[in-house]
Amino acid sequence: MGDELSPTQAEARRQLRERMVHGQKLIAHQGFPPRTRMLPRPIPTRCTARAYDGTLVTVVGEVVGIAGPWRVFVADYPGWGTWTATVHVDTCEYLDR
Repeated sequence: MGDELSPTQAEARRQLRERMVHGQKLIAHQGFPPRTRMLPRPIPTRCTARAYDGTLVTVVGEVVGIAGPWRVFVADYPGWGTWTATVHVDTCEYLDR
């Protein structure tokens, strides 16, 4: 009796579990590298990189910052929402050039 979840708690737990499953496909290096120079305008980009589960994923999003050979890549990921990853320039294909 005391272990039962309310409908709200059950839905929150279901959503968290779903995000965890989708999160396994996100690019493994998330966040901003130190000394990132933010771009005045995002650059539409296709990025291929390794996901948390070890597979290669290709995602379309935008590069919003640069740190040496690294790019700050932002994309909307189904089931997860907006997220940011650090990717090497060699994994990026700029779409508007």
